[in-house]
Amino acid sequence: MGTSTTRRPMPYILGAFCIIPVGGTFYRLAQIIQEGQWWPRFNPVVVDNFPLFIHGVSMVIFLVLGALQFSVTGPFAQRQLHRILGRIAVLGAVIGGLSGVWMTLAHVEISSPLLLIGRLFFGTAMAAFAIFAIWEAMHRNLISHRNWIIRSYAIAFNAASLPLLTLSISPVILIIQDPAPIIEDAIHLLGWIINLIVAEKFFVRRVINKGALV
Repeated sequence: MGTSTTRRPMPYILGAFCIIPVGGTFYRLAQIIQEGQWWPRFNPVVVDNFPLFIHGVSMVIFLVLGALQFSVTGPFAQRQLHRILGRIAVLGAVIGGLSGVWMTLAHVEISSPLLLIGRLFFGTAMAAFAIFAIWEAMHRNLISHRNWIIRSYAIAFNAASLPLLTLSISPVILIIQDPAPIIEDAIHLLGWIINLIVAEKFFVRRVINKGALV
């Protein structure tokens, strides 16, 4: 017997969480457009506008369309829309993950060793999980397809959940007063880990035998 997740409110819940990162991304994209410097300079101090713009657009696409996917499953017409939006969302996940890895490798000076490892690992994992999801969908393994895309979305969702995580432990930060940079980086890393744990615990389905899900 499978666990059921109420789908109807899910797009609204995810959308509400994504307001801050999406709004912040649009604000940053407006700044990039206004500056008009698109050629990658690989400045070790400032992240280049071109990959940053690509990363921002692709992540917004993945976050928004990923949330919408919960409301477009069911009848044939909706399934068709689900496929179309899903392919665009996966493209956003892959480009977003790889552009994040690109920026990390091009600007290793602005990441601590801990954050460097986290960005490389989770950026690559987000792109890889999205590709796995498409592969499974092509082979009609729909449960596995669903599970992989949920894992990919959980990584991307750190942009939305990290501010809440930081806010929740802010009393501890206030007690420490001047936390070391490694603590802030550890919080960032913790956000990815928590999201994946929550995704595995409450949203990922496992086939335990023919016709049975948990």
